[in-house]
Amino acid sequence: LSLHWGWVCRKTVPTVGLLTANDRLPVALQTVMSQLQACLGHDRAAALVQLALWGAMGHPGPFTTLKIAELVARCHKVAECLEVTGQKKQLRSCDLERRVVFQVTHGSSVQRSLTDLLVKLSQLNTSGSSEGVADVEGALDAIEADLIAKGLLVTSDPVAMETESAPRPAPADLQTTVQMWPLLEHASLLAEGQLVKDLIKLRILLVTSGSQGSVEETLQKIRSFLQYCTAHLPTSPLHTALYLTLLQDGTNKLCLMKHLAEQLSPVMLQFHNRCWTSMVTSDLTQWLSWRPKNPSSQPEEEGRESLIDIPASLKGPPALLSSLLTPAVFHVLWEGGAQAGPIQLPSVALGQCQEKLQQLQRLSQHLWSNACGWKDPDQQFWVSDRKYLVLCIAQLLQALTALVPTDRHTEWVSIVTDVAMATEKLSTAVVDRANKILVAIVQDDQPSQIGWQENTAFQVPRIPQSSADLLTSCLQSLKDMDIVQDEQPSLQDMNTQDVMERGRDELGCRRERGSTWVHLGLLQLQLLAPQGPVDPAEKQAVKLGYVREEICDLETELKVRNMSSQLLTGRPLDLTKVGLRSQHPRIGFLVSRLEHLKEQEKELETRVAARPSPSQFDAILKDVQHYQSSIGSQDTVMALLTGLCGYGEGRLRKGQHNKLRRLLSQEQAWQTSQHQFLSRMRRDYPMYTDLLTPFLSGIAQMVHGMRLVASSVYISLHRGSLSLPHSPTIKLQTPEDLIRCLGKFPQVSSEFPSSLDLARALCSAEAAALAKNVMKLQ
Repeated sequence: LSLHWGWVCRKTVPTVGLLTANDRLPVALQTVMSQLQACLGHDRAAALVQLALWGAMGHPGPFTTLKIAELVARCHKVAECLEVTGQKKQLRSCDLERRVVFQVTHGSSVQRSLTDLLVKLSQLNTSGSSEGVADVEGALDAIEADLIAKGLLVTSDPVAMETESAPRPAPADLQTTVQMWPLLEHASLLAEGQLVKDLIKLRILLVTSGSQGSVEETLQKIRSFLQYCTAHLPTSPLHTALYLTLLQDGTNKLCLMKHLAEQLSPVMLQFHNRCWTSMVTSDLTQWLSWRPKNPSSQPEEEGRESLIDIPASLKGPPALLSSLLTPAVFHVLWEGGAQAGPIQLPSVALGQCQEKLQQLQRLSQHLWSNACGWKDPDQQFWVSDRKYLVLCIAQLLQALTALVPTDRHTEWVSIVTDVAMATEKLSTAVVDRANKILVAIVQDDQPSQIGWQENTAFQVPRIPQSSADLLTSCLQSLKDMDIVQDEQPSLQDMNTQDVMERGRDELGCRRERGSTWVHLGLLQLQLLAPQGPVDPAEKQAVKLGYVREEICDLETELKVRNMSSQLLTGRPLDLTKVGLRSQHPRIGFLVSRLEHLKEQEKELETRVAARPSPSQFDAILKDVQHYQSSIGSQDTVMALLTGLCGYGEGRLRKGQHNKLRRLLSQEQAWQTSQHQFLSRMRRDYPMYTDLLTPFLSGIAQMVHGMRLVASSVYISLHRGSLSLPHSPTIKLQTPEDLIRCLGKFPQVSSEFPSSLDLARALCSAEAAALAKNVMKLQ
């Protein structure tokens, strides 16, 4: 009803007003319309902005048939039953080990099969063809039957579960293979960060300037990335299928732009999800210490793998900012890596000698293959995350082109290009130009109640002032964002003050960058949140129904007139262009109207999506509105961000430690609620991915930034507990002193004039105490 009321106000009422005296509606009619507006009216401003940005930002295509949606849901269920990352705490140890063994033995082939099926379903969904659906269903049935027989896929069929086969014996190199996964996934995450950044930049260039840039180079990176993940990692087919879809039509510009528009938001959301659930960022030490379950082992022995744990505030994206490679490699090489007590050389059993040699070969191959990439500063997550942030802001600016006045399009596109191509701080001139144009697309203060008169007028999409302030803050942060130099001076050339100053600068940059991510994510979720009163796909279905109804009426009328002509003249109607000249004008109108309606029908058919019955759109609106009024509200998010940033620098005063600990606990609870909301929206509304993915991507950006800020606060909070009490006779009082001393070894200096002085400092009780303080934070 609300949809139809809006159509009446915009289409019918202006026409009725023209037919009355003085172009005004009667008072009685205005009274009735005011009452209807109070019941059915709604503010279209937010919905217009959401639809404009939703189309410009790109989103996955909707499901065209319920059958394809059902098959995709089955593929998702099969992929989830093979997941090992992010699932360790939710699974029993025997179920996890069964999945791990399957991934090592058969995971690669099943991944390829499921990925091919998902890509095939995507092609069928795009083309709208039903040919090939039966083949996909048959292949999926075979995979499901195989997984049910192996006890990996749970089914409600008791007969199928009774035929479950006995578990196969684990391969001899199972433990060493699994322990290598975190190292391999670390390289995969860094490569994917580069790949996502390249894809965003490519789409911006294709849309703004039409330049194809380095298309072939980017596609080659995708092929190499997919080959690496499939061969070495237990990667989810849901993940690899997104990238494989981009390769289907090669370098064809139009097809590539279409695929990027559909796949870029899911790719970004998937990458942010991997930054939280991967082995590297969630439970690194547990996977490095993983071993098959031994029934004869004691509970204490099995529990040793959790003796070392990464603090919660440093899990997720901050883990990629740490130097993980060296400790991870030593953890793999040292068999007793999870044990407490003094370090002992590993002892290799005689039967494991060949397995350990193979592990050393794999490790050596991995290190040599990635040595050049790790040396390149652009491959470091700290550098790539900054460029990724800049490109995400440029992508949002490019989407806002749909709201910018036409006469300012050229200038706005040049601003988008300047932001996307920026390699240093953004110039003040670019920010000022952007702010001047933003004034034209900011919505004026609107009354709380919208009258029917406003509904009859044409509305220009405009963003609210609060969103404009967030966008201005993002642009300002790009102008002020400090860039840590890639070329770091040697420890031999740095004193203690230099090391401490550099550490404070990096923590400050981490806070600033995290704050910008929070502002950007909050802005995107506000602008792209689903708006009512109806689902856009259902709106197109209503229009299609009316078009088909009118086509049926016109064809019936034309048929009756043709029969009348045959009855009166003995000849049918001549509907050619020449024949229509001698016919009644109504006949010509019917023919031209039918042609127009059939073209409109074809266009609307491409916009209609398969949706569940009954519709879940009202439930989505309620969940989104509740989210935006609770943990996702701007007041809640900014209050938490301000609290975390307020204690970032300087020495903490008495009583502030407890406040910061409470804030960090609050941030962890907030993160848990955010991830639960993300999981629930993906699980409960699988047929609305086209509508929800850009919105959820904004939430992922926001939680990414909040954890970066929390990690800097956590490090600042614990820095004070690392240093020893001040004493003029002690040379090593801070961790920075110990790092400098280790960095200078074995060279002497004015501070340590002889090798004996250097050895005494490193072997002193102060050095041991500093090392123990650092280890406490592990």
